[in-house]
Amino acid sequence: MSEELKRPDNLSFKNAPIELKEDGDTRYIEAVFSLFDTIDSDNDVTKANSLRSGYTGNKVPLVWNHDWSKVIGRGIIETDNQKAVFKGYFLNTEAGKEAYNTVKEMQDMQQFSYGFQVMKSSKGTHIDSKGEEVPVRVLEDVKVWEVSPVLVGAQQNSFVQ
Repeated sequence: MSEELKRPDNLSFKNAPIELKEDGDTRYIEAVFSLFDTIDSDNDVTKANSLRSGYTGNKVPLVWNHDWSKVIGRGIIETDNQKAVFKGYFLNTEAGKEAYNTVKEMQDMQQFSYGFQVMKSSKGTHIDSKGEEVPVRVLEDVKVWEVSPVLVGAQQNSFVQ
């Protein structure tokens, strides 16, 4: 039985850049989509080990610009103590091929984002890029429902793996 994509009502988005690889007809992608313990432009701080897929097996779909009607790839989420990475491939469909070519041509003029559902969070403070202490939402348990290529995202301090 296939898993049906159901968009939760309280879905939010975060962003980061990407890296592409090709092996014959397979178009791989590795995108750092979250940095842990780093404040983003939404004043959120994601804790290490807080992200998990909303699907079994740590799988997650790749969709175009958060449009769930445009599934363009699939992969898994891998994390360490510093970051979360989408590792997967573009589908061998017209939409997947077109998305891959667009992402490849845009290069560093785009980032990656993710749609998520907050299961647990708290209020806290964090030092921002100006060295000032600011109020933040600390994300402690988050279900990731999708990862997306976007132009600009909340996670401005992310990097290409």
